[in-house]
Amino acid sequence: MPMENDATPATRADLENMKAEILAALSLLLRDPVRLSILTAPVDDEPYTATQQQQDTEALAAVERGEYTTHEDILAEFGL
Repeated sequence: MPMENDATPATRADLENMKAEILAALSLLLRDPVRLSILTAPVDDEPYTATQQQQDTEALAAVERGEYTTHEDILAEFGL
């Protein structure tokens, strides 16, 4: 595996750009409490039950039949 010092000038520039982009992304993530909480949330270890699977199957079937309320309808219901 090549070391950073073995890179061509163009590759070194690409590495520096990647480092800057990664640092910028990390900075954004760490400053946003919602993103940070998502990143640090524990893994959901509760089982996906047969009841939940059945409810999801029924909900998907209803959507496929066109039985749903659109975002626009909900906004209109609240006069928005």
